[in-house]
Amino acid sequence: MAGLRGMAEAIEIGRLLRDAGVRAVCLKGPTLAQWLYGTVAGRWFADLDVMVAPHDVTAAYRALAPRGYRLPEGMTVRTAKAIYRGLGAWPLTHTHRYPIDLHFRLCHVSFGSPLSPEAVIAESRELDGVPDVRVPSATHAALMLLEHASKHLWCTLEVLLAIARVMEHDDVDWLSVERLARRSGTFSGCAAGLVLASEIFGVKIPDSISPGGKLQARDDLRAAAGAALLRPVGVFADRQEEWRAHRATFDGLRSRLRYDLCRVLSPTPLERAWYELPESMASLYVPLRMIRLTVNAARGRMTG
Repeated sequence: MAGLRGMAEAIEIGRLLRDAGVRAVCLKGPTLAQWLYGTVAGRWFADLDVMVAPHDVTAAYRALAPRGYRLPEGMTVRTAKAIYRGLGAWPLTHTHRYPIDLHFRLCHVSFGSPLSPEAVIAESRELDGVPDVRVPSATHAALMLLEHASKHLWCTLEVLLAIARVMEHDDVDWLSVERLARRSGTFSGCAAGLVLASEIFGVKIPDSISPGGKLQARDDLRAAAGAALLRPVGVFADRQEEWRAHRATFDGLRSRLRYDLCRVLSPTPLERAWYELPESMASLYVPLRMIRLTVNAARGRMTG
């Protein structure tokens, strides 16, 4: 029932955005389950992920707001642009429906996404048999799944099963997956996901990405995945463990430095919770973040 309900809502959202002149693509959730497993019930999900181009995010929100979708309480569009600029998605809630993550970027700015929203939208396709719902191309879907899994440190067997199922699809251009991942400096994390899924579920890594079966996963990424899989449900890596594992998924120093810099400088909802600025001063959440981190560090030294 959850999958059918989610798909029905995805169809309605697609129609609303289409009528507003906004091109959108559904990510993950019931649409990915339909492609991977042939049924909307194939994956658990708690929200719907919809991607639009960055210049369309305000128009998309204005199309959805009359149907009851809302930003966090008291937050204006201008503040949302400042707070969620680095995170890449606006979280929209609804009293009676699934929440929506309204994406205008595939991931946090610190991860250096291999795909732009415009490219994903341009190459998207209509989900078979489902009107008004567009989904990423098979190649883009495979790459996004690998990137998403490495970001979350392969913390569930279902994530690795999904990768295994993608590896069995013959409509994925794996040469393009590798090229895009290497260009963004994220191939180490993608390779780890492929190797782990292959070993656990016994599927063959595509020859085009691993001639002679020579693809390897870094030992530190194997350890991070093992630790994540052994944790109880709802228990995640602490910030230091996450930081080390995330940095290991990148291919070189430049990507790691970018991650460190963006992780420090990008505002989050924590800044607004710590001290809410007037809408007219929303651009100051970046320096406010630096102040908050400095204050917290000073308090830690005083109590340590």
